[in-house]
Amino acid sequence: MIADLLEIGMLVCFMAAWPMSTVKLWRSRTAKGVSLGFMVVIEIGYACGMASKFASGNVSYVIFFYAFNFSLVALNIALYLRNLRYDAEREGRHSDRRGDRWILRLIAIRYAFHEAGRLWSIRPRPPSLSPIPRNDQQGRGVELGARGGPLDAMY
Repeated sequence: MIADLLEIGMLVCFMAAWPMSTVKLWRSRTAKGVSLGFMVVIEIGYACGMASKFASGNVSYVIFFYAFNFSLVALNIALYLRNLRYDAEREGRHSDRRGDRWILRLIAIRYAFHEAGRLWSIRPRPPSLSPIPRNDQQGRGVELGARGGPLDAMY
């Protein structure tokens, strides 16, 4: 019983944040500054939480809080996709053909998986991909990862 109440407290705190995000997405009409990957990971988390309730046989009123939070995040994802279309229209990348909407959705889904993979990755970014030049001890400019550079021994 106490575990259910604590779980509800956690879900209510999360539930309080999503309407603010929804209002911001609705008013801003831009997808900039919003991480679709983050929202997809949260959706997966809520789905796993609901599945764990069903798998354990401990289905109680807590499932309604999970479902409500899941629907709030789904609304945010829908608004993100709408705002992505608005951004494309503002930048002149949108035509009136119906197929363009599907292309934008596919791009958004691909970006979500890319972001989720980036969030789950524990490998450091290879320094050779860094565009920022660094200086060695003698003051010469060297590119990270270049032959003879200070980080060659690491990779």
